[in-house]
Amino acid sequence: MRSQTSNPEPGPVPEPGSERKTQEPSEIHLQQDKPEFDKRYLIANLREEEAKFRATRASMTPAERKKAWNDLAGFSLETPYSRKLYGKPQDFRLARRLRATELIRMVFGYQLTARLKNEMESRVPNRLRGSNMRDVRLMCVDTDKAKKMPGEPSKTESFHLGVAILDTRDLRDVIRHGFKLDNPSDLIRTYQFVVQDSVPKVDHFCFGDTEAISVDDLRRRFVEWQGGRDVIGVAYSAHSDLAILKEFNIILSTIFWIDLALAQYIPFQEATAPSLAVVMNRLRIRYAGKLHEPGNDAHFTMRTLLGLAVLDFWREWTYWEDGLSAIPSWYGLATKIIRAETPRPERHFSMD
Repeated sequence: MRSQTSNPEPGPVPEPGSERKTQEPSEIHLQQDKPEFDKRYLIANLREEEAKFRATRASMTPAERKKAWNDLAGFSLETPYSRKLYGKPQDFRLARRLRATELIRMVFGYQLTARLKNEMESRVPNRLRGSNMRDVRLMCVDTDKAKKMPGEPSKTESFHLGVAILDTRDLRDVIRHGFKLDNPSDLIRTYQFVVQDSVPKVDHFCFGDTEAISVDDLRRRFVEWQGGRDVIGVAYSAHSDLAILKEFNIILSTIFWIDLALAQYIPFQEATAPSLAVVMNRLRIRYAGKLHEPGNDAHFTMRTLLGLAVLDFWREWTYWEDGLSAIPSWYGLATKIIRAETPRPERHFSMD
């Protein structure tokens, strides 16, 4: 018999969508969390394919690199969803998708196998009192408009940066004390910076004002954001963002990264990975065409993480019926954040 707790609000229903937009491969993505729990031959195959990619990419054309990257990341593998298939994946690409979904489950504390519980206790041991969530700070970064130094195409002169931060302590406190928020998405602290550049005349950033900042001050901000906390990185397909930060010696120290492009396969039960915009449409995230600003992109990527957690829990809850415990306390608040309005229009500034 199912728990007496009322049914959770149904998760978003998947809709047909276009293929995800391919991106240039990067070392950062290849260094993300590996599916160490899988059989040894899966890990060996993954490492062998990564080594092949590194050895040959310099001689590839851009089109060949994109194809090789899609093959390695698994985006070109169009396998129809099957619970049995993902339960014991026999392909390292399927294992990586399962792994990404399991990392979300680890953070929010649901559908945990004995293996995941053991790993969770060793890697993210701190659980919030009165909650199933881990005591972590989730961080997403996104870069755009990077300018290279004249005559030195390998060096970046300036760039725009978006940062979104979601603290599970804030989620817990709102739930515990019943705080009423005008816009629940304010729990995602969102920033947009122009680094070694001037603020544009028209600001399309929806969650505050774009701030001009020096590299030294930005380094200090990252130290403050991460101070004394377990940090989990969030991204929708990794690209050059962290490479640019590394170039300026800006360090983001994370326990692991959650790649939402991989994590979306199982909740949506789809064979392909669409673009972030398509995923947000399926999750009913109101972004009003405000993508391609780094602060907006980072914020909406964080909303997407919550959307995938809600949808994945709902899938598992309806499948297992009484096999899962009561609906977690974060479920309702996460749904409100996902569907919150986009708060701010563009602003025009005088450059006098």
